[in-house]
Amino acid sequence: MLLDASAGGSMKNKDANEVKELVEAMTQNEYRALKDKRAKNKVSTLEPYTQSALFANSKLMNVHMETLIKHLTTTKLAHAQVQ
Repeated sequence: MLLDASAGGSMKNKDANEVKELVEAMTQNEYRALKDKRAKNKVSTLEPYTQSALFANSKLMNVHMETLIKHLTTTKLAHAQVQ
């Protein structure tokens, strides 16, 4: 739902490159927000637990993004074959 809202509609209407650009932009925004928050709290380094959690979330997001791109690609191919 968050991706659909960020895309201004359904992700089904986006091609793989548009999806990738959107997710990368969202990731950069999240990174900047974390960086700004850290600067405000004057924390010089992330705690090891936080680093591990961010790394795990990043890996999970990559898996989800690859799955979404595969789905969009196969859906468009199947749709093109039907027509």
